Amino acid sequence: MRRINPSRVQVKLFGIFCDFFPPGTKGPSFWLDVEEEAGLKEVISKLKISKDLPKSIILNGRVAKGNQLLHEGDVIAFFTPITGG
Repeated sequence: MRRINPSRVQVKLFGIFCDFFPPGTKGPSFWLDVEEEAGLKEVISKLKISKDLPKSIILNGRVAKGNQLLHEGDVIAFFTPITGG
């Protein structure tokens, strides 16, 4: 049987995403335990962020694409999408 090792990632929430801080945590960031080989979708699910809520996700300073796999120490930031003309 394969052993699952948890990893810790840092999560930063901005704008409307501040409503999704886990109880007892204080911003602007917190550490979250995720399962080995977890992707961004698992973090979104753990935080109970609606998949329909528009969001910009930055992973380690770059725009996240799809369900990228996470690694120990990764930094994930959630922003409200910005548009302009």
